[in-house]
Amino acid sequence: MKWARYKLILISGIVTVILCGGLIFWILSSSSALSELDSSVDRLRQQQNTLVSSELYPSESNLVILRQEQKKVAERRDTLLSVIREGQLSIPTINRAVFGDYINGVVPELRQAASTATKGGEDGVKLNDPDFGLTEYLEGTLPTQRRINTLVVEIETIDHVAKILFTSGISELVSINVKGEEDEETNPRVSGRPLARERRPTRTTRSVPTPSVQEVDDGSTSVEKERERLFSDVVLRVEFKAYEDFLWEAVNQILADSNQLVISSFSITNGNTLLWPDYLESPNRNSETRSARRERRDAPRSSSSEPDLLSMLSGTGENPQAQRQEKEKLPGLAERQLNVVGGDLLNVVMEVKAFRLKPAEESAAQPEGI
Repeated sequence: MKWARYKLILISGIVTVILCGGLIFWILSSSSALSELDSSVDRLRQQQNTLVSSELYPSESNLVILRQEQKKVAERRDTLLSVIREGQLSIPTINRAVFGDYINGVVPELRQAASTATKGGEDGVKLNDPDFGLTEYLEGTLPTQRRINTLVVEIETIDHVAKILFTSGISELVSINVKGEEDEETNPRVSGRPLARERRPTRTTRSVPTPSVQEVDDGSTSVEKERERLFSDVVLRVEFKAYEDFLWEAVNQILADSNQLVISSFSITNGNTLLWPDYLESPNRNSETRSARRERRDAPRSSSSEPDLLSMLSGTGENPQAQRQEKEKLPGLAERQLNVVGGDLLNVVMEVKAFRLKPAEESAAQPEGI
């Protein structure tokens, strides 16, 4: 009976003890967390006082060193630019009055250089296009002054690269022209014809704001943007035939030239199409296979094509093949044409980029990339 009387008091006491223990534990843990927070605040205050009391950065000595290093970089840059500018081609100033005389002087000089370059052929370099793609200008076409300014740069570049190929020993120059050259008749910006006026938006239409130059992202890197700011380029597509040793000499001379010449693409095939596999057949050639070409080559000649033996012995006959070879000179060296192996010419197609420094005022007007 006594347990039933004091049961409620005992249960209440036990619950009160448990609650007091939990409260004491919570107070102790909260006080430890508060002390850690106070210590971290004290550390931050100490760091703040240290930063406030220390000297400003960069100091005067650091600024002096930085300016000295910037001056050294600028001097090295200016030296490099001056070396590049001295090594690149000197472009003459040509106006419309003397453009015809200029063209009539450059092309014959190139023809003379080709005929006297006998390293890769006894008769000089064979030219498939003796006008070097300038036929219309040789015939009297007179472009606009704006087109002449860029055309002279292209012609001087063609002249320089062609002479490098001649001296290195190529046997035949198939073509050399500017890749992606704009047509003067179809491009109004080049021909000088007035451009169509852009239609201005009326008051009822809302014009979309054009993004500024800084906002346009063309995906180019900072190095490419800096190159475009400093340099302009002329891309030449060159096709020629040469022996292997003279080919590598031509490549070495192009890359060692004082101008900034870069070979951006390069392809080589054997000049003897009889040795081509069938997968190299190009669409512009006839459809006969390599075996068919060999059968045609090995087929016996007809009697009508053979010269009369008696007339040849008497000296009155004429050899059609000798006449044809005399009229059309074969490219290459006679001593190598007699070789069974190693006497074939290589057909080479390459793209050469010639970089030129832009005028100082033009490059300075554009924002620098560094």
